[in-house]
Amino acid sequence: MNRLANAKVPPMPAELPTHETPTRTADRAGFYVAVGLFGFLLIAIGLATDFVLHANDSSLAADEGLFTLSNPGHLLLGIGLAVVAVGLGMAASIMIGNGNGESGVLRIARVSLGIGVVILIGSMVYIVAGPGFGHEHAAETPGAAALFDGVDRSRLPDEEALALATLAWSRPGSLTEEMHHDHDETDPKSLTAQESETLDAEIATATAAHTRFDTVAEAEALGYVQGSGVSDGSGAHWIKWTLVDRPFDIENPSMLLFDELKRGEPMELIAYSYWVASEHAPDGFAGETDQWHRHLGMCFDGGWLKDDNIPDRRSCTGDWVNGSDLWMLHAWVVPGLENTYGQFHNVNPLLCERACGLEN
Repeated sequence: MNRLANAKVPPMPAELPTHETPTRTADRAGFYVAVGLFGFLLIAIGLATDFVLHANDSSLAADEGLFTLSNPGHLLLGIGLAVVAVGLGMAASIMIGNGNGESGVLRIARVSLGIGVVILIGSMVYIVAGPGFGHEHAAETPGAAALFDGVDRSRLPDEEALALATLAWSRPGSLTEEMHHDHDETDPKSLTAQESETLDAEIATATAAHTRFDTVAEAEALGYVQGSGVSDGSGAHWIKWTLVDRPFDIENPSMLLFDELKRGEPMELIAYSYWVASEHAPDGFAGETDQWHRHLGMCFDGGWLKDDNIPDRRSCTGDWVNGSDLWMLHAWVVPGLENTYGQFHNVNPLLCERACGLEN
């Protein structure tokens, strides 16, 4: 009897060591599923934040990339993706990895989950960085989509409106401290005999072409649209936007200057104005007598210049053109309006005298 009393009683089956109970497994998996859902919430908030920021500041499209973490929308999106991956990955690991063995079906499920997470991350990256959301890729090649930015360009022909929109959206969205107007006149440069001969031939070519658009009606028929009011000494600018940003072409300037040579009479062509894209002052006419200059931060309303030196796109209700890589050159090639200041000077003193009634 004593022996039986002192004998150890085997533990009941309920007391035997067991693996984690199904309830506890479900609780842990549920916790990580909740973590994953919170990650989806962060992704949604990040996308919404990014959308609002871009709606309020269109210059962001050209100034930032996917990994610009100063944008809180990008930061929330990245955190959300990480939380989703951790939450769903841990939940799947608990649910399909509980126990010592794992069937082939469960291994396939684990791999499928991993592929799904990768697809999810790739989809989120495409939404934020892809051409449909208006980030760098859209800014580099805006195409016809640029016409749907809410800017009124109805006074321009369709082709010219698209050219202006593309010019605006393909440029950086703000000016930097290093950018400044280059409107100062430089000292005349001497020409070699060969350069002088070449320049004379180029001026003759430009002058011969002027009869194609020496009236406003002829210029407008060719697609030029008035883009500014009259400036003393340089007249008003008629712009053909499809020629802006094209290579230098002596016979086809992107702008034409018109003014009244006598008060009350129709405007006449007074000069050409070239507008060429280049990091530095471009090569134009032969030699170094041409005086290129820049206009920065230009704000156009329907193709009409409202103001310049505007610091960024959000400060302009129309088309904002950075201008830091667009160089302008006035060329006084119209017979009878030779410029005593120089062939390529920005203003012509003769024009002011005539326009102001001071011929004598």
